Order: sequence, then C-alpha cells, then structure tokens
Amino acid sequence: MADALRQAVHDFMARDYAADVAELNQVVRKKRSSTANLQPEMPPIPFTGNPWSKQKGDCTLLFSINPKWHSPGSNQYEKEFRQSIEFVDRFHGGDESAFEDFLNLRKEYFTSGMAYGKHFTYLSNRFRENWYDVEDVWGEHLLCMDCLPWFSDNTNDIDNEKLRDAFATLPSLLTYRRIIEEVVLLTRPTRIQLNGKPARIAFEKIFADKPFTGPTRWGMHTGSVTISNLNIPVLAHNFGKSMHGPNSKQDWAEMAVEWSKWLADSTF
Repeated sequence: MADALRQAVHDFMARDYAADVAELNQVVRKKRSSTANLQPEMPPIPFTGNPWSKQKGDCTLLFSINPKWHSPGSNQYEKEFRQSIEFVDRFHGGDESAFEDFLNLRKEYFTSGMAYGKHFTYLSNRFRENWYDVEDVWGEHLLCMDCLPWFSDNTNDIDNEKLRDAFATLPSLLTYRRIIEEVVLLTRPTRIQLNGKPARIAFEKIFADKPFTGPTRWGMHTGSVTISNLNIPVLAHNFGKSMHGPNSKQDWAEMAVEWSKWLADSTF
C-alpha cells in the first residue's frame, strides 16, 4: 500500500460485507422494523470521487446518509454496481489487482460517465453556484462520502441514534471511521458539510467537542469537529430536496450567506 488512506480502504473492503450488513441490519434498525433495509449483495463504498486529487486546504467533505440502491437490470446497477460486486468478490478471492480496479472505479466516478445524475448533478450545481466557481467541482474541491456507506433504497428503517452509538462499538463502522480520519489528514478540508439529520447526529456524537448550534431554517446547524487532531468547521442541514431541507437555488444561496456570517463570527 502506498499510503495510509489506501491501506485503510484496503482493510475496509477486505471485510465480509454480507456479514457486516447482516449485523448492521439488526443493530441500527428502528424498533418497529425487522431490518434496517441495507442490501447484503452490495459491497460498501469508501468514498465517491478521488480524495487524492483534492486541493489540500481548499475542499469540502460532503457526507450524506447512505448510497442509494438500484435493482439488478436498472441502468445504474448495470453501469456501476455489477462491476463493483465483481471487483470486490475477486479481491476477496485473492486477486489484489481487483482491489485496484475497484479503487479506480471510485476515483473515476465523475469522469467515467458512471455518476448517478439525479443525485449528483443537483449537488454539483448548488456547490458551483455558492462555493466553487469552477466547471468541475468534483475534481479538486468536493468529495462525497456517506455516514453509513452500505446501500439501501430508503432510509426509513434506520434508527439515527442507534447508528450514532454503533460507531463506537461495531468493527465495520470503526474500520470505516479510519477512512474518514485518513481522508481528513490527506485533504485537510476547509469544511465538512453534513447533508441529512443522521450524518449530523453521528458526527456531533463522535467528533464534536460540544453540541452544534441550531437549528435554524432548513435544519441548519453549525459547529466544529476534531478529526485526526484537526479542528474543522461544520455546516449541517436537512437532506437537500427533502420536505424541510434546502431545496431551491434561493434556499442554498441564503444558507451559504448564513454560513459565511457564522464562519466570520466564529472562534471554533
């Protein structure tokens, strides 16, 4: 392994993902649900985009809830998921080159035509309008990760508080936390942005020295976290395009102004 992040990803992807999903489906499910609805046939993802290409000290780590599952036969399954499953299963069978294939799949996500446009086009437009005035925000300035990097077709069965607490106990999440820490060390982001309540609840518990302030409009919270001995400001909000989240271009523009004001006045 060439660096600490690559090693952390290698260790994470070497895990028995079906067994991890079986455990997570029971540990983080809501009391009324029989499962958390995570898909056992799909390996997790460490990140979406290339962390090694980011402009150190001038980038954002954007955490959403978890990646969206698409069923076999769908366009996204055929152009993304089928290859991921094949590469990870070959890697588990002893083919180290398959790990490199999988890693390249994640790094080249936005340059290969693989990106799930319904989700990522919306985000790239909002970030381009408010924070990074460049055509390709994914190249140097924005990296997507997930609070729970296993796939589901909805998040209705995930208990946010149980997920938060599981980050302190479950080996699968502790191994993923190493990736978060190494990504922070590599990129030294100017901001962590939490897109959705579950990510906010988890990060506030795991990494914050004191509770975030808020909420204001759009469920907006502000604060800071300490990761890998780096103190990083945090902008959290309800999931974009959800009922109570920032939805319109104007919502995002006003939220960006509020964020700038908080940042200017903060001593985080």
